[in-house]
Amino acid sequence: MQLGGKKYRIKTGLTIFLALSTISAMALFYHHADRNTWTSLKHVRPGYGLLAGIAIIIYWCLSGLKFQILIKGLGNDVSFWDSFRAFVANLFLGAVTPFQTGGGPLQIYILNRAGVPLARAFAGCLMGAMLTIFSLVGSTLVILFLKPELMMEFGQAMRAIFITVSLIFLLALGLFILSI
Repeated sequence: MQLGGKKYRIKTGLTIFLALSTISAMALFYHHADRNTWTSLKHVRPGYGLLAGIAIIIYWCLSGLKFQILIKGLGNDVSFWDSFRAFVANLFLGAVTPFQTGGGPLQIYILNRAGVPLARAFAGCLMGAMLTIFSLVGSTLVILFLKPELMMEFGQAMRAIFITVSLIFLLALGLFILSI
């Protein structure tokens, strides 16, 4: 890939990243695993791992479809594959950069390369992020409304933090809706 006259080798970078991640995970496992770790690992059912893998793939496909629908709603057509690549690139780069900051710009870049104007790609990604945040916070509020005793299991400080975050989220959501 070439950006600004400089050539980047994505496969080389990905290989180095995967090698370092694997070596780090093996080193941590070697130094911190004990008899209880091996006993616990023996009780893991392989079927659950397969089920979790299938659920993750379904989630990825639905998220790719979500971005395809959002971009189509903004007046541009983008293929499922391009929206899927943009979503997976967002996950990957978000995971390797501090505070998940790298995923969004890469997602916008991939959508722009697929023919979506920059402003619409940004708007689609912003709407996708807001939908994700809304679903996470909204489902948490519904769960706590249906089972209020869960809130009592939080500590005093955690309750205060949760209430503050919920209020800030509701305020930001209101401002976001007003801006649309």
